[in-house]
Amino acid sequence: LPFDGPRFHEAVLAFDRPVRGLLEGLAARNILGGHDLSAEHPDLGNALLVCATETKSSQDIGNYAAALRELMAGDKH
Repeated sequence: LPFDGPRFHEAVLAFDRPVRGLLEGLAARNILGGHDLSAEHPDLGNALLVCATETKSSQDIGNYAAALRELMAGDKH
């Protein structure tokens, strides 16, 4: 875990590429993808802060994961 403080439904995902393109691809699918941490925490590299609360269903989370997999497979940076 990159941060020691308390958290609530948040996770940091690390990627092998800048997350801006992933966020743009998710937005094109009407999915709010998370927050790019690269400006505030450059030491984390290409990191994305995501959160899923009770407002998100299992299907919403599955759709997010599927869209992210599709974007990762299609983007050969």
